[in-house]
Amino acid sequence: MKVLLAGGGTAGHVNPAIAIAGEIKKNNPDAQILFIGTKKGLESTLVPKAGFDIEFVEVSGFKRSLSPKNIAVTLKAAYGVVKAISIIRKFKPDVAIGTGGYVSGPTMYGAHLCKVPVMIHEQNVFPGATNRMVNSFARVTAISFEDSRRYFKNTYNITLTGNPIKRDLFAASAKAIDKPSVLIMGGSLGAEAINNGAVALILNNKGKYNITLSTGKGDYERVVKLLADKGLDVEKDINVNVVSYIYDTPQAYADSQLVIARSGAITVSELAALGKPSILIPSPNVTHNHQEYNAKALADSGGAVMIKECDLTDDILIKTVNELLDNPQKLSQMSRAASRAGICDAASSLCKIAIAIAKK
Repeated sequence: MKVLLAGGGTAGHVNPAIAIAGEIKKNNPDAQILFIGTKKGLESTLVPKAGFDIEFVEVSGFKRSLSPKNIAVTLKAAYGVVKAISIIRKFKPDVAIGTGGYVSGPTMYGAHLCKVPVMIHEQNVFPGATNRMVNSFARVTAISFEDSRRYFKNTYNITLTGNPIKRDLFAASAKAIDKPSVLIMGGSLGAEAINNGAVALILNNKGKYNITLSTGKGDYERVVKLLADKGLDVEKDINVNVVSYIYDTPQAYADSQLVIARSGAITVSELAALGKPSILIPSPNVTHNHQEYNAKALADSGGAVMIKECDLTDDILIKTVNELLDNPQKLSQMSRAASRAGICDAASSLCKIAIAIAKK
């Protein structure tokens, strides 16, 4: 079996593609797998690191306003289709899988022109422009949230699979605790608004619960200084753990009773699969405001509380955290609701779909 995958730009598009490829290889060791990506996207490093071959085409995204640059982008996209077709004819895949991003569109369209069956996977509630376009000719459109169904024109080919998440998330066991623990994450680069709220929460805590704050690598020094200026030494306070990045995410999740985070698709899927109650603060600086759609989906299920960044204040965050931690019954209800919304076997489902398409 030969499988072609394309998804790029951000880790949110690349990692699901790698997870699908890994699951296919696990179930079919003889499968030949090839990625198509761009040299500028994260796929150029993440895919080879995962042990898969990759070839490159040159594409870029459209400006969302009228711009002469879109002419050049259109020409580049057309060339990307031609280059993708050349790669496809040489590789002769049995199925092409797109996970979104600029490179996915030309590649999936090229596969379609070459009569290769196409399937796509959408990570967010609100689908990206590429997947909305490819949905018109895809054999299968796999979605991660039931709410996504309404945003696609063609619904006959849609199936709910969830987002592939790492298996090791379920391997960690919670450590014995004497008080509740709050995990705060704003992403690998950090989120200033969340970090500022976390500082206020830490200063207000007074040893009531444990707090682990991942500031992001770009904001660590500022946060530590803010706390030091208020008389709190993070090295000495036994109730506070401030780090620039969390490397052992499974353990951090396992040890927490409440998570405060952004609402990227994978984060929301992980929280739901693990049944973790959460306070989600969507980033306002993302395409189509998709993080708010993700957060709302989990909040509507009862598994999370959503606070928009424009509404976020120190008092609101402190009040929300205290109300939840003071109400174990509410946290248990949120945990059960999150679990009901969670999907743990997405990679397996996507693998089965890909194999079934390839066999046909």
